Amino acid sequence: DMQVFGSDWTLDPTRILCPSSLWQGTADRIVPPVAAITLGQRLPNCTLHVIPDAGHMWIYGHIPDVLQELKATITAALGRNHTAHTRSS
Repeated sequence: DMQVFGSDWTLDPTRILCPSSLWQGTADRIVPPVAAITLGQRLPNCTLHVIPDAGHMWIYGHIPDVLQELKATITAALGRNHTAHTRSS
């Protein structure tokens, strides 16, 4: 994590147009919250979840939330693909 965080990125996050989701705990001592939040704000189609008082292992308390969002994202993507396929037929 520190190597990635401390290195220059050759990728411009503003060019990532696919839907994305970023989760960050405000009490994370490994990934600075400001870095993750700034990245989430720069991604054009990002849903940013800031979890108050959560540390680096926030996932263990939020697995149902993440899975629910993942399911919704996949369902929406399948719907978009079906609509696009139907229009091109």
